[in-house]
Amino acid sequence: MRPQEPAQGGPAAMAAAALPPLALEKLKQRACESVELNAARLGALSHDIWSRPELAYEEHQAHDAMTRFFSSGELPGAAWAVQPRYKLGTAFRAEWGTAAPQGLRPRRVAFLCEYDALPGIGHACGHNLIAEVGAAAALGLKAALESLPQSHPAAVQVTVLGTPAEEEGGGKIDLIKAGAFDDLDVVFMAHPSQENAAYLPDVAEHDVTVKYYGKASHAAAYPWEGVNALDAAVLAYNNLSVLRQQMKPTWRVHGIIKNGGVKPNIIPSYTELEFYLRAPSVKDLSVLTEKVENCFKAAALATGCKVEIKGGEQDYYNVLPNKSLENVYKENGKKLGIEFISDDCVLNGLSEMKRSGMLMTGYKTICWKVKIPQTVYVLCSPKPPAVGGCKCPGQAAATLGSQLGGREAPGSLLRGPRGGELGRRMKKRLETTVLDSWPKDLDKRITKAWKLFLRFSCFLHMGISQAAGLFFTLCEEI
Repeated sequence: MRPQEPAQGGPAAMAAAALPPLALEKLKQRACESVELNAARLGALSHDIWSRPELAYEEHQAHDAMTRFFSSGELPGAAWAVQPRYKLGTAFRAEWGTAAPQGLRPRRVAFLCEYDALPGIGHACGHNLIAEVGAAAALGLKAALESLPQSHPAAVQVTVLGTPAEEEGGGKIDLIKAGAFDDLDVVFMAHPSQENAAYLPDVAEHDVTVKYYGKASHAAAYPWEGVNALDAAVLAYNNLSVLRQQMKPTWRVHGIIKNGGVKPNIIPSYTELEFYLRAPSVKDLSVLTEKVENCFKAAALATGCKVEIKGGEQDYYNVLPNKSLENVYKENGKKLGIEFISDDCVLNGLSEMKRSGMLMTGYKTICWKVKIPQTVYVLCSPKPPAVGGCKCPGQAAATLGSQLGGREAPGSLLRGPRGGELGRRMKKRLETTVLDSWPKDLDKRITKAWKLFLRFSCFLHMGISQAAGLFFTLCEEI
């Protein structure tokens, strides 16, 4: 993957950015009004998804609920063009756009909606809320663009992508490979958390399954005839424990023994382990992976077992920050009364969000393909303010750090004295950030940065992360 070619926008595509400040604020107000207007519909959508949790790639009811929502004639304004089962059985795409002058490519803005759940505990990760927030932000941006005067046209395509299989399997990576993100310029998504932040320094992740094959034998009568696959599994686990002394503080290795044998009096002929490896960058992750695989191979050599090491089909990249979008996002959030955790707390790992948020999320990989902000937002505060208190109903399903599995938690924490206000602010932040996202000279800046980037002959010898980092740094500095 590499940064996309700069879009050919032109005057029409930049017209919204050329609006006077007062007119731009009116657009933001129109977007916020749209959230209020559609609040009941959005809450019902979230509750519908929450009440019927479905696992990765099996989100058929959630898919149908989302496509019905965007196909509904009750939504204000022009209709959305909806594509059910878009490239995956439970993905969808909904689009609306303003007319672009002939020969000009419109700006393509996308909002992502997740809706898969966790085994046994349902929507404890709040993906029903991600779906609701993404849908709301898209409706708000559409309403704002529809209210533009004819003297200030804007060529913009608004896309909503339903991205299944976040918790397992990597649905977003499937969609990247299928070309779903090829024509997009910028993608927005927000995840519920215990804190508000415009950037989550999330890590690269690789999962691996290890299988040891030995030889069964009676453990009491003829133990010397056996080759103990459980010994290999235990030794591999202990090898990793020894490796931890030489691991960087930012590396993580954790796993389980999934199959340890059949009966105590039979020397196990087969064992299986599953591990997740995480590191701050793709480069670090490759180093960690090699060390871990050597631990697995050493265990096989020591016990005489055969070993099979299989990496997961989808690797997750680390997040590439986008300072411009992060700053605009925070500016709009503060205007709506949102308090953000400090950058130092996020980067130094002092936040609950970072400690609990080393996510296996395909959203991280998208940022290597399309410009994105990685935003997280609080829905339920451990220390609620005096006004209203923390009355997120049920106190269970959808906030990180809340108790899991409560049956009475409704699908939307966006209702209620605190939940409703925070949820509406979250949606408005995404909309108003889009309206502020493009400075007047953005096309020129990106084009200039791209030309400078190509002049650096050294980029041919760089890894993906270094080359992408160089390009984005040039964009910020110009």
